[in-house]
Amino acid sequence: MMKKMVMMMLLMGQAVFFLHAQAVKFEGVMLTGSVKDSATGKPVKKAEVFVRESSKKTFTDAKGHYSLIVFNRPDTLFVRHRKYHPANVKVKGLNNDIVLQRK
Repeated sequence: MMKKMVMMMLLMGQAVFFLHAQAVKFEGVMLTGSVKDSATGKPVKKAEVFVRESSKKTFTDAKGHYSLIVFNRPDTLFVRHRKYHPANVKVKGLNNDIVLQRK
């Protein structure tokens, strides 16, 4: 009976460890920033900001701000807008401001 109790406690401990490891694995990181026009410094609205290696993407709001939750912090963010040249931007931290040049 005592052996069964010890085995049961060990199994429960492993289950808790496994569930904690899975929860940590799925925590995301929020990348934020703004997208601006290189000539005017004005915000670029409706620019697409995305990570190429995943399906994660978002669009800038009316003030040019974006936020994007990713599970693995990428090396590069990609930005595109129909009126601007696309940009590849190295991720330097959690807040990344981006400047686009008009076509």
